[in-house]
Amino acid sequence: SALASGHDASVAVHVAPGLPGFDIVGAPGGQVRAVRDRVRAALLALGWDWPQRRITVSVVPGPSAGVQLWPGLDLPIAVGVLAASGQLESAPSAVLVGTLGLDGSVAPPSAHLPRKDPA
Repeated sequence: SALASGHDASVAVHVAPGLPGFDIVGAPGGQVRAVRDRVRAALLALGWDWPQRRITVSVVPGPSAGVQLWPGLDLPIAVGVLAASGQLESAPSAVLVGTLGLDGSVAPPSAHLPRKDPA
């Protein structure tokens, strides 16, 4: 298992033996497929392995975030998959903010991502 943080959300990833699959707890199927496809494409483009195991992701939104799976969560999910599958020693203890491209590049967060208003 691995824990990573994204834009106002925490992401936990667990990779276990079993039939290969990818689930995000509580997310609609269409969003899950889109996240899986984006993260898988990025990791494969960078030469990482996509685990042929059961991948379960839990996204816990922060107080100002909704339950949407916006693309800004792809980066912490990707790092969580790498750490939980043993390809990284552990997930970095840092906030991961950025949009993960299909080619594995990381861009600054887009303007459409939810943000907190400055206090």
